[in-house]
Amino acid sequence: MATGDLIIGIGSPHGDDVLGWLAVDRLADKLDSSVRLARLREPVDLTFHLEDCRRLWILDGCRSGSPPGSVFRLVWPDQRVDCTTSPSSHALQVDAALHLAEALGRLPARVVIFTVEVADWRPGAEVSAEVEAALSLVESRVSAEVLDGPLPQSA
Repeated sequence: MATGDLIIGIGSPHGDDVLGWLAVDRLADKLDSSVRLARLREPVDLTFHLEDCRRLWILDGCRSGSPPGSVFRLVWPDQRVDCTTSPSSHALQVDAALHLAEALGRLPARVVIFTVEVADWRPGAEVSAEVEAALSLVESRVSAEVLDGPLPQSA
């Protein structure tokens, strides 16, 4: 029976795309060891981490045309996942990875996706001030959900 909570940060070391990794690193200092944390480069790899997972949070950058640093909270399934997280630097989009997990019978009962609009994810770029500011918001909202239960459906 699935009983655990899992937080996955998806990203790369390039500019604002590192935000998923940074958020996971910061949450590691706030949450107890019963919450599993993973830093992934490709969304498809999340299927390897879903054993015994009851609740899943995915933290990733997006390019939706919104102002950099905009934070979106989506509850799967949500048709905006495919358009909000595209185009992506990943070979397989988050929505495709979640559909694959569902087809494999590994999708947890609760999946929440936090995305932050990125400004620059080119190699060598630094994290933008807008994304750095958004990281604190994502960190506090995810930790509140993990510790206190889910917030309402929309952001």
